[in-house]
Amino acid sequence: MCIRDRDSTVDVIISNCVIDLVPDKSKAFAEAFRVLKPGGRLHVSDIVFTGDIPDELRQSAAAYVSCVAGALHKEDYLAAMAGAGLVDITIDSERDAADLLDGCGCSDGTPAGGCCSDDATAGGGCCGHGEAFEIPRGLVASITVSARRSR
Repeated sequence: MCIRDRDSTVDVIISNCVIDLVPDKSKAFAEAFRVLKPGGRLHVSDIVFTGDIPDELRQSAAAYVSCVAGALHKEDYLAAMAGAGLVDITIDSERDAADLLDGCGCSDGTPAGGCCSDDATAGGGCCGHGEAFEIPRGLVASITVSARRSR
């Protein structure tokens, strides 16, 4: 991931469930740090693991496109932020993501668009690949985190 802005030119970065899709999260946070001005802020909403990750979930294409399979464990995610030089890292909110993600984002199992739309499920399962997945409660969290570059 490369942000095309010059060093120290950005006041605020907002990311909504994207970093967990980036293969090298440490590099993503390092790029964010690089472009932030001293005192600049980063606000991120993302999916993280809070328990042991089953191999079948980690290997699932449906789980990957639903922001799950590419996620890090919460401590590793926060450590990647700190490792990039970000400070004052604060979890602003955290909630179990099972309801958000079960059935490819359909909380009640009914197609609601996106991966669970009628077109996507016509071939069977999530995204038409015959592959649905269920998120056990307590395994995945949706977190909102804020941090800043030191002055």
